[in-house]
Amino acid sequence: MSDSKPMYRTHQVWIKPGHRLFAYLDQACQNAKNLYNTTNFYSAPSQARYN
Repeated sequence: MSDSKPMYRTHQVWIKPGHRLFAYLDQACQNAKNLYNTTNFYSAPSQARYN
């Protein structure tokens, strides 16, 4: 078996504050960040702080 790591491609789009979708996308990014942080908080490795 190959021991290679997965490669990810990304695409970055900059939306200026004057764009009509800026508020919607800004809120969507904030929600995604909060979900990511909450998931990390409740994940198994973080449970070590309670021991």
